[in-house]
Amino acid sequence: LSFAYYASIALDRGTYYRMSEDLKKISVTDSLTGLFNKNYFQERLFEEIERSKRYNEPFTLFMIDIDDFKALNDKYGHLAGDDALKRVARAVGDSVRSIDVVSRWGGEEFCVILPYTNKAKALFTAERIRRSIKDIRFIGGLIPPDVTISVSVGMAEFPADASDIEDLVNKSDKAMYLAKAKGKNTIISYGK
Repeated sequence: LSFAYYASIALDRGTYYRMSEDLKKISVTDSLTGLFNKNYFQERLFEEIERSKRYNEPFTLFMIDIDDFKALNDKYGHLAGDDALKRVARAVGDSVRSIDVVSRWGGEEFCVILPYTNKAKALFTAERIRRSIKDIRFIGGLIPPDVTISVSVGMAEFPADASDIEDLVNKSDKAMYLAKAKGKNTIISYGK
């Protein structure tokens, strides 16, 4: 058989491989923000719980919600809201370590897994995230430059605060809603 025949087979296989890699990325990624999606995040959360049990290492989960997002969306439009979501996603991603897992949970909510990190240490990362989002400036876009956004962050630690995934997510979520109730733009640890 000719060289051209083998070359065409190699090119076909390369194309199929790239397509399968693209499909894999699409299946785990939120299309708007480029962060991991909720399904992939839940898989990683399960893996992290198993790792934590096996090695007796804690980890912390953040639930992050953009404060007054509906008002921003209603006032400036959905495209402006999408821009804000992308900027918040970038700020969260830039504020964490490479081993941390950042995801869009849904709507204007984000989640972060911080492996090998208890709540006391995680507080520094939560504060860095909160500040970096507060520092976002909308220049030359759909949102006026004097508008600022903030987030409420709730966090819970495994295994200190929860015994399974559902419990951990629920307690992080409760802490986040308590942060909103206490005036927004704040961080609350579960149990405090």
